[in-house]
Amino acid sequence: MPSRTWPWLGAQIVASPEPAVGPLEKAIADFEQRGDRWHVALALQTLGLAAEAAGGDALPSLKRGRRDLQDLGDQVKRANCLIVMAGGVIDAAVRLDDAEAWLDEGRRLAELTGNGHELLHARLFRARLDQRRDPGRTWGPRSRAETGFQASATTDA
Repeated sequence: MPSRTWPWLGAQIVASPEPAVGPLEKAIADFEQRGDRWHVALALQTLGLAAEAAGGDALPSLKRGRRDLQDLGDQVKRANCLIVMAGGVIDAAVRLDDAEAWLDEGRRLAELTGNGHELLHARLFRARLDQRRDPGRTWGPRSRAETGFQASATTDA
């Protein structure tokens, strides 16, 4: 299944984004020529990740990918794209109200589709947003007892 390669590819692109931009743009053109809108949307999302990692503007590619995924009815990938969009602006400390709206929509779609993976992403990115808005606030359990942490879980025995 092609989608299994994208998370690995995305990680590689974020690690070294500049060489990826040209091939991604070519892939988008090739997918468009073939009429493969789903792979266009996925490549646009990956291009957005590359643009962000290279210090560029990720939002144009991500927004187009999000629209295409909506048109195609892929609510899971759309949720992921919204969450990625939110993550970028949270990291940049800009458009935090947009980030909140995108995360709310991503969470709603994750709940609608029953996708626990994207729901977890939405919750984690929401915590990042809350921390960005109030960096002095302490979040979550404060002790091992509160987390249920077991020292034996970290041993190699």
